[in-house]
Amino acid sequence: HRSETMPEDLAGTNLSYVDWRDLYIRVGDWDRLYRAGECDWAGIGELPHYAMVAGYVHKLAKEGILLDAGCGEATLTDYLDPQKVDYLGFDISAIAVERANNRIPRGYAIEASFDAFSPPDDIKFDAIVFNGSLQYTATPFEIIDKYRSFLKYGGIIIVGVYQANKDLLFGKLLQQACNQGRYAVVDVAYAASVSDHLAWRIFVLK
Repeated sequence: HRSETMPEDLAGTNLSYVDWRDLYIRVGDWDRLYRAGECDWAGIGELPHYAMVAGYVHKLAKEGILLDAGCGEATLTDYLDPQKVDYLGFDISAIAVERANNRIPRGYAIEASFDAFSPPDDIKFDAIVFNGSLQYTATPFEIIDKYRSFLKYGGIIIVGVYQANKDLLFGKLLQQACNQGRYAVVDVAYAASVSDHLAWRIFVLK
């Protein structure tokens, strides 16, 4: 859902993370959006960020267990090798989860919120992905901090951030947090579709 714009009176100001609770993208009914097709992000213009996220998973985690947090319809699985990755996703939308489970070749998705989710059977993950999902939460850094405890030793967190509107502001705040040492940065990359005028910043963190 990418129609949420940055208020003009805030776009040029120096905002900090404490402001984010008032600014984060609020969506009241995710099921309605999925039902209306407003969250169908499987087109070729979306390929750069999904492919890059999958590339980091296979390069750094190689084989293992992946958690896709806020997975939507599990489009990421189109780019993962199911012979190498055990996939678990969750999303707050029941419609998204149903569609995800019809798509996932190996693994499954469940209905849960960021706050309610806990790893089944105390599983530890080799990689946790937040691909375009954290900007819909009031406390994204606290969520990252919590989910780091779900990682195996040496595991990675991958955060994909759309480069427009309030998403862009969230990306700037995350970069600031990295610069301040809150997260250890493995890599930061830029993914873009020139044809579709879409771009993302991909953070790989520990």
